Amino acid sequence: MPSTRTLARWALVATVFLVMLGGYTRGSGSGYGCADRWPLCEDGLLGGLLPRLEYHMIVEWTHRWVAAGIGVLFGLIGVAAAHAAAQSTGEKKTQDAQAQLRLDMRALAERVLTEELGRRGAANRFAAAGTTGAGSLEIVPYLVVNFIGDEQVRPWVVLKTMLKDAKGEEQWKTKYVAGVGEARPLGGERGWASEDGAPLRQHVDRNLRLAMDVLLRDASGTLPRGTGRKVEVKAQWVWVKPFLERTAEVLEETEDALVVIPDVADAFVFAGVNILDKRAVTVKQEEK
Repeated sequence: MPSTRTLARWALVATVFLVMLGGYTRGSGSGYGCADRWPLCEDGLLGGLLPRLEYHMIVEWTHRWVAAGIGVLFGLIGVAAAHAAAQSTGEKKTQDAQAQLRLDMRALAERVLTEELGRRGAANRFAAAGTTGAGSLEIVPYLVVNFIGDEQVRPWVVLKTMLKDAKGEEQWKTKYVAGVGEARPLGGERGWASEDGAPLRQHVDRNLRLAMDVLLRDASGTLPRGTGRKVEVKAQWVWVKPFLERTAEVLEETEDALVVIPDVADAFVFAGVNILDKRAVTVKQEEK
């Protein structure tokens, strides 16, 4: 997404153009070329979505849709400004805890994966990256810190996973996102950075194991997909500060966690398999 400054420059240029176009529309007598169905044109083509080949209608139709486009542009500026403000707040609050928040996610994920494979007796089904085999399952782990309000923080473990064949061509990809556990402030006596970051390390270890367990079961075909019930889940998803309600398929439910796949496009930052803390979400049956 372009920066707020770039969007603002585009909006300024577009607004100046709109003022000039509005003056021309009025001066040419085209102000009523589309009647009152804004932004559509009365008696236009495709139900008013397009104008007929009439001069005044084309001029007024152009003026209306330029104005509508500028409205969308200002909406994008608002979204970009809110994102920048949230990012700035997060950066300021994490400065004092950077040392405790810096974790070697790759090493932690490799350790957990080795232990999980050993526990399952499935180590012989996998080989180290770079060795000869039929294909590869690439796992890229990272940590996301979500602010809840101005003080509380929920860390998320994300496993970006991709299956490639022997030729290195991508066959399948998804993300496994886990954020089970209470929210805490970054600093202070009970903060994530307290005790030299021990609470954060424990939280990351737990959620790495949750995410890795779901990943391995999904890769082996033992995690049910397409058969779970559809519900409406209101949650603060990874990367997103406000709480959003989305339709999702429930794959599994335990005492503490809800494993769901939200019904969103792959481009969404929280697309994939999400392991949510049941205490932090609201679930209701999907409306039919």
